[in-house]
Amino acid sequence: MISNAGFLGVGLLGLRFLFGGDHFIDPREKAAYMVFFLGVVCTCFGSSYYHWAPRNATLAWDRLPMTLAFMSLLAAMIAEHISVTAGARFLWPLVAAGAASVWWWRWTENLWPYMAAQYFSIFLIGWLLSFFPPSYTRGADLLIVTGFYILAKIAEALDAQIYTLTKWISGHTLKHLIAAVAVYWVLRMLRKRAPRASMAHIASSSRPRLTIF
Repeated sequence: MISNAGFLGVGLLGLRFLFGGDHFIDPREKAAYMVFFLGVVCTCFGSSYYHWAPRNATLAWDRLPMTLAFMSLLAAMIAEHISVTAGARFLWPLVAAGAASVWWWRWTENLWPYMAAQYFSIFLIGWLLSFFPPSYTRGADLLIVTGFYILAKIAEALDAQIYTLTKWISGHTLKHLIAAVAVYWVLRMLRKRAPRASMAHIASSSRPRLTIF
């Protein structure tokens, strides 16, 4: 459970950064990152709760804040690569869909919606990074974030093997620590990046748009 402290620390740092100034071209962009870092903070408590009393009922509280983080980051990428209005409109529906996927698993034991919420959101973020121009610099940092996430999942899959090899740390513990580093890299990106346009977002004629917006 101690390894979850990393989520609490980096989540609070992220919230402090967001409250500490105006860091966005459009103030509506802040909401998605607020939900993201809040989800990370809650992951600390949800994961600790599950590891203190492991069962499906507590596992739901472990998974719920993670879906908030994934879905809010997707909304942030929609805002930064398609339009701020689209990102703002989709933020709460995406967060609600992520939460619903957890409760659907809890009621039906069908894990597919939760897995889709997690992995399809990552796929969509990659698609946005690849095919839509960014509003800010340092977009490649999210590729590093993805790399850390993949490494965390590998550590989780090799939980017992890593503990057998090291004799002092499990793969699941490493997963928590690596995932916290991934979140820190998002914060690092926000601190170091700059707008690509000095005014509002790039005009609609200069970037691809989805017609539903």
